[in-house]
Amino acid sequence: MDIELYFEDKSFIEQNFELSEFNLISTSYIKDYPILYILYRDKSEAYIGQTTNARNRMKNHLKNPIRRKLKRVLLIGHDKFNQSATYNIETNLINYFLADGIFKLQNKSQVSSNQVIHNYYQKQL
Repeated sequence: MDIELYFEDKSFIEQNFELSEFNLISTSYIKDYPILYILYRDKSEAYIGQTTNARNRMKNHLKNPIRRKLKRVLLIGHDKFNQSATYNIETNLINYFLADGIFKLQNKSQVSSNQVIHNYYQKQL
């Protein structure tokens, strides 16, 4: 498995965007909690998402010829994540990536003019 970042708490995993690599992930943050992920290729294209089932979501993305162009994935999970929080973080990441201008995002939501700010329990912490 080609992992560049693998912290002791296993909250961040970076690897090749290939099905065989997802079958080797065993951390509970990736399979039992909502997570965020960034699919990317070099510093040219990216896709930002969140899911509660990383393996199935990655399998779906790998069936999409546009997503298959992306070669790396960064998975971000934590036992304190809830789905409302991951939606909010996903929205913020998309906005940050758009502001930075380095990556062309494949996200459909990047063209939306309506910004949605999510509220959730303990958001202010």
